[in-house]
Amino acid sequence: GKAFDPRVLEKKTEAAYELLRLGGAAAVVVGDLDLRLGAAKLKRLAERAGVTLLGANLRDGAGERPFAPATRVRVAGVAREVLMIGLLDPELGDPSGELELGDPVAAAQAELSKAKGELYRVVLFHGPAKRAEKLRKLAGVDLVLCGHDQERTLPLRREQGGAPLLELFARLEERG
Repeated sequence: GKAFDPRVLEKKTEAAYELLRLGGAAAVVVGDLDLRLGAAKLKRLAERAGVTLLGANLRDGAGERPFAPATRVRVAGVAREVLMIGLLDPELGDPSGELELGDPVAAAQAELSKAKGELYRVVLFHGPAKRAEKLRKLAGVDLVLCGHDQERTLPLRREQGGAPLLELFARLEERG
């Protein structure tokens, strides 16, 4: 495999955040590969681009959250605000070794318990759909959006007893 070059990753991340901002993204879940840059650098890049990074189940060595756990956004044409809770699959880990990844279900429950008012509650899960099943069964969740699978499918799951789960994207192999 290729050697990791932090300068190249920083430029790619900076460009990705700028594209997300230009595309109107309100918030982005921190990904495992993003964390190779370290939490502080990621935050600076996101702030420069005007993108909110989410990570409700991420904690630093002091037990503090380096990223927002959730955010509320207004969406044009939608009557209610949308609460977006961001989670990273703990099985993916943090390649930088800086952060601890807690239980995503517990982190989501904590954020849901704080949510007041008429909201659409959306969980953004950076991880494969098979590990998002418990999230879609949480009381109060309206939709779970996830992505990280190797499969090239975009199924919307609407099984009984939980919120719909949509796999947004498949993990793409880096070319270059």
